[in-house]
Amino acid sequence: MKLLDKYILKQIFAATLVGIILFIVVWISPEILFKIIKRTVAGEYTIAVAIKRFIFEIPEILGKAIPVGLLLGNLFIFDKLSKDFELTILRNIGISLKRILAPVIALSIIFSILCFVTYDKLIPIAAKKLEALNNDRETIQFVYMKKTKEEKPEQIIIVSNYSDYKIKGVTVLNFSQHNLSNKPLMDRVYSAEYALYTPDYWELRDGVEYFINDVNIYEDITKFDSIKILDKETSARVYKIMQLSTKKHETFTNDELKEYISLLKKEKLTDEYLYNQNKLYQRYFQVISCIFLAICGVVLGFGRPREKRLIGFTSAVGVIFMYYLINPFLDLLAQYGVLPPMLTAAIPCLLVIAATLTAAKLKQLI
Repeated sequence: MKLLDKYILKQIFAATLVGIILFIVVWISPEILFKIIKRTVAGEYTIAVAIKRFIFEIPEILGKAIPVGLLLGNLFIFDKLSKDFELTILRNIGISLKRILAPVIALSIIFSILCFVTYDKLIPIAAKKLEALNNDRETIQFVYMKKTKEEKPEQIIIVSNYSDYKIKGVTVLNFSQHNLSNKPLMDRVYSAEYALYTPDYWELRDGVEYFINDVNIYEDITKFDSIKILDKETSARVYKIMQLSTKKHETFTNDELKEYISLLKKEKLTDEYLYNQNKLYQRYFQVISCIFLAICGVVLGFGRPREKRLIGFTSAVGVIFMYYLINPFLDLLAQYGVLPPMLTAAIPCLLVIAATLTAAKLKQLI
């Protein structure tokens, strides 16, 4: 049995690596590689920068490629074993499907850990390297609403240009809490060239203050050198939210994502909280999915010696499309609270399990 395990492991490992590499090549060629080549030819990138950008783009694709590689690698090898009558011989001498799956599961666990580390460590590191290479980084806007205990708007802070830890073009809408109508009314507006951050407050510099009366008409306009906004409890939290909210969820480590989710919960930003919670759970279910995708590949590879290969590979393509294309829809369901994030993150894995059991039943393996 040790010889059998080594024989299966060696073939699956090689086939999985080939599947991962092919997926990366297919994924990176149309868009990313073309963009890098175009900018290199135009003189925007040197050859060294182009190579570095290409390398740093790979980890994000690798996270998606590992599950696909496990599915296709196992499918290819077990389809070959079926056509060569090797699986038929193994079954006839009394070796069960569970025993044949042992080396498959062992290898898939290793790759699933690699997938988890890729999302938690490699992708965030690569994203920071890309950011350092990107000299023409786009500026990012940020909007924050501070509310009272009664959930009424108290202040809206609009940062029109946040990049590289610089807070520029700050507008603050200050709402009156003494109006008698149900509609919130502004009593003043601050517009500043930039803001300085401290853990105790934000300091607006070189700005203009607009005073507004009860009927929303400007009464007075004055210039100021410095005005402090936000209290000690809120200042650091808002600054941290600004830093994290302007990043893609793929660039977060798990600890950063957990911290961001905690901040969103405190600020009662429900949509963003549910969305990012769903993304965190997806990383954990990705580990389980890798294992079941490997098993799915084995089941789809099982077949009669003269059975056409097209059925298994077509089914595998269907599983891949189902696994990835359904995610954006599930993200929306989680974000708007239609389904709990734990469930939306688990659904792709559950669908893979269902597809595996269905294929196993059709092939009379269970």
